[in-house]
Amino acid sequence: MGEYRIDDLAREAGTTVRSLRVLHDRRLLPPPELRGRTGYYGDHHVARVRLVLRLQERGYTLAAIGELLAAWEAGRDLADVLGFTHAPAPHRNGETPRRFTLEDLRRRFGTQLTPVAIRRAVSTGLLSRDGVAFRARSPRLVDAGTELVAAGLPLTVVLDLTAPLQQEMRATADRITRTAGDFLAGEPAAAGASGPERVAAVPDTLKRLSSEARTAVDVYFSQAMEQAVADYLGGRGDGAEAADDAARA
Repeated sequence: MGEYRIDDLAREAGTTVRSLRVLHDRRLLPPPELRGRTGYYGDHHVARVRLVLRLQERGYTLAAIGELLAAWEAGRDLADVLGFTHAPAPHRNGETPRRFTLEDLRRRFGTQLTPVAIRRAVSTGLLSRDGVAFRARSPRLVDAGTELVAAGLPLTVVLDLTAPLQQEMRATADRITRTAGDFLAGEPAAAGASGPERVAAVPDTLKRLSSEARTAVDVYFSQAMEQAVADYLGGRGDGAEAADDAARA
């Protein structure tokens, strides 16, 4: 946990001491912990100030921000909705986890299933330990890895591809969620809808967006793979033809 005096808090949150005093006066910033005559702030104060600043950037007045924060403190997870403090909990992918014994995995991957490979699969989340066996949250990923290895791709290469693919997909998901969430939270109020009511509806909208986003990612990735394969094979063909010409010469 961080510990900040008011000038440190201003630097950490990217604002000024004067602005912090205004937030204090408007009761938008909780009071610090007093030790003697010095007040100390924590990381939750940093998160609160950043939240207020971001809402101001979206066009909210301090009065409206106070209304939103009151709704949050009443039990509506506005910080999670707007993505400033906590990452949203992942949604289930619709698959039923499957248990694999060590023998099951050896039948799939043979001698390539080394202790190092198992540790890497666990560290990336493909597998989790379940007593003396393992559990896959997404059996489809295990099946896909099985097919790739059967097609001749080494298991080490399959695992090498896993981590960067996870990172790229997470970055894409974060970008879609933040863009959509910020836009929806900043939309002009509909007739009869107050700021908190509008923002509180964002989680349901984002959940509906999730399935549509998965469809879009699937379509775009499939198209990208088709083009990448065509480009790669085209390049290999040109190289092969050049090698044949050189050999004939």
